[in-house]
Amino acid sequence: MSYRISFDELFKRFPLVIIDKCALMSSRDMIGICDYDKKKRVTLIKHEHKSYQIFNRFLKENKPLNVTDSIFWELKNGVNHGLSKTIIEKDEKKLRREVYFLLKEKRKLMSNLQEKKSIISYLTEEEKDTYQSIVRRYYGAFKKFGLSEQDIDFLMKGIIISKKKDSKLALISNDNGILNGYRTYMKQRNLYLNNFAFFTREKEKTLEWKLQ
Repeated sequence: MSYRISFDELFKRFPLVIIDKCALMSSRDMIGICDYDKKKRVTLIKHEHKSYQIFNRFLKENKPLNVTDSIFWELKNGVNHGLSKTIIEKDEKKLRREVYFLLKEKRKLMSNLQEKKSIISYLTEEEKDTYQSIVRRYYGAFKKFGLSEQDIDFLMKGIIISKKKDSKLALISNDNGILNGYRTYMKQRNLYLNNFAFFTREKEKTLEWKLQ
């Protein structure tokens, strides 16, 4: 069961939101668009650019939007969604212009995340021990679902924070592997979904709350 809500409703319900890189870059309705076609590449690049604009606005409005330190590292050092080798090799002015504005907005996003202290990194020694204990217990399942080390860290930071008293937080990711890892953990622990929720970004400004 699931139902859709807006970002505004999400921020009203949850005082802490942690978002994955894939959901920062794009919504699920853009999945499958081929980037080998010039017009479609421009569409993808513009979509990613607009996504960064949306999240920059949220940060400027002091919305409780956060990333983990590993996701921030990926944003800083990872391959850009719209930058294929073909684009770099060809002197396509329109594409290059769109990429320029995309990267400018992306740098602004990273700056805003740092300025707003919206990068989750610190764990106490007790939390580190809990982190490692849970990873050891669920590592087989996480790997079965294809989770990378960054994916595991994203999910684990959410789990650790959710264990704090009176904590209420939401994860946003379009990664089915992370969703399956979350469901496995929640099912075995019989936890309350309203306090530790998982959302996918279905459209530009629309989220889907995964209730089971």
